[in-house]
Amino acid sequence: MKTKLLYVGMQYDYGDKTRGFSFEHRNFYHPLKSYCKKHDWDFIHFDFMEQGLNDGLDVMTQGLYELAKKEIPAILFAVLFDFHRDPRYEVFRQIASLGTTTIHWFCDDHWRFEKYSSVVAPHFDIICTTANDSLPKYHAMGISPKVIKTQWACNHELYIPYDIQKDVEISFVGQPHGNRVEALAKLLQNGFKLEVFGFGWENRPRIPFHQMVRLFSRSKINLNLSNSSTLIGQQIKGRNFEIPGTRSFQLSSNADNLSEYYEAGKEIIIFNSVDELIEKATYYFKHDDERNEIANNGYQRTMAEHTWQHRFEKIFNAITARQHNPGIPVKHVSRSDSIGKQMDARQVAEPLVSVIIPCYNQSNYLSEAVESVVHQGYKNWECIIVNDGSPDDAACVAELLIQKYPDKRIRLVNQVNQGLSSARNAGIKAANGEYILPLDADDLIHQDMLQKTVSLLASHPEIAIAYTDVRHFGGAERIVCAGEYDFKRLCFQNHLNCCSLYRRKAGRLQGGIIPT
Repeated sequence: MKTKLLYVGMQYDYGDKTRGFSFEHRNFYHPLKSYCKKHDWDFIHFDFMEQGLNDGLDVMTQGLYELAKKEIPAILFAVLFDFHRDPRYEVFRQIASLGTTTIHWFCDDHWRFEKYSSVVAPHFDIICTTANDSLPKYHAMGISPKVIKTQWACNHELYIPYDIQKDVEISFVGQPHGNRVEALAKLLQNGFKLEVFGFGWENRPRIPFHQMVRLFSRSKINLNLSNSSTLIGQQIKGRNFEIPGTRSFQLSSNADNLSEYYEAGKEIIIFNSVDELIEKATYYFKHDDERNEIANNGYQRTMAEHTWQHRFEKIFNAITARQHNPGIPVKHVSRSDSIGKQMDARQVAEPLVSVIIPCYNQSNYLSEAVESVVHQGYKNWECIIVNDGSPDDAACVAELLIQKYPDKRIRLVNQVNQGLSSARNAGIKAANGEYILPLDADDLIHQDMLQKTVSLLASHPEIAIAYTDVRHFGGAERIVCAGEYDFKRLCFQNHLNCCSLYRRKAGRLQGGIIPT
């Protein structure tokens, strides 16, 4: 069986076809698909943006899980966007429980770490970042073993050299972020003719992709300015690798460790101030031979070290290497068809328990119910909260619990109100456990409950359900003894409490819970 890679990323910019293919599509979809073809892997794409716009976040999220459950990919590689458009993040832990290694590439940790990456990262097995300054932040979160420091690259199949006349003095492609306007104004004041393209510039439309690639080859000087609020930016951009990938000359603002990737003065020209920008633009505009030599050197370095194929090779090799370090919690990943198929030894020894918590108008109790699961002595569980169209803030409380316990398998399923039985069935459908434990949102379980009931079922394969006595609390304090199991009595009265642990296969034989 071939290895499968599931890519989760948008095809069109913001899901809008009129804006053309997204940055992610050209820099991840296309190169990952080529990488999979080269290594004889199956490539699967899920466009969360389009699906979300068409069907809503909940249906889209469920669709992603169903696709993963059907395909069982060895690797899920996600490049997400923002809180309002991304899949529900708990789905990635759910997919990971299938044996899939989940990876997320964070594009802008330089400026989005606190408000985005720090919230999303705990839901993934592997985190890819381009920002050096984010590494101590991930360390402070306690998840640095999951982090791979990587960098942008060039899609060498799309960014190609054109042997055409260089009829443009200086070009810049990008939006008017930060102080880019000021830097370009200085060039105009010094007599340079500029060609500027991108959203936000007055009377300067966005340039079509194929024309942009040709523009790089047409330009004597391609200017690169970081997306920064400072005049001289600090963030390496994809453009740093794309311009030399077209064998074109690049004059770039300095950025975080840019000299690690290109030799300044030989493969790229770097400036550290606006005065230096003017000085170097003036010099290299007049020296064609030096400019062409630098462009050629940059191209050779890019093809040798900085294509997306190089980046993905290092990422997947790094994941493979980490399997040999028992202190790093990463699933086994190999370069063979068995990639991602090894199970955690603890899960083999301890069956997974799926705790199903339906919630309707009980958000004020939900946190205590979930925390009674979190504090169990038995640790191999997942908790599925089913928001049964609750008019209160149940969904919000559930999301906060998921963020509060990022290392736990807590997920949220949203549905329109259909009643308690239907909500339990929805949770069971989403469950992965060998054992099922229904738990109402206003109930608690003793910290030893799972340990003792799982132990009972594990040691007695002929038994399908394990139940306990019940202690009422709050208004009327009393203990209700369930008594010995009596089939005849059960036919007339259910003397087993709803919060009983049972084998999932027993539930399948009976067709699930009958809605009432």
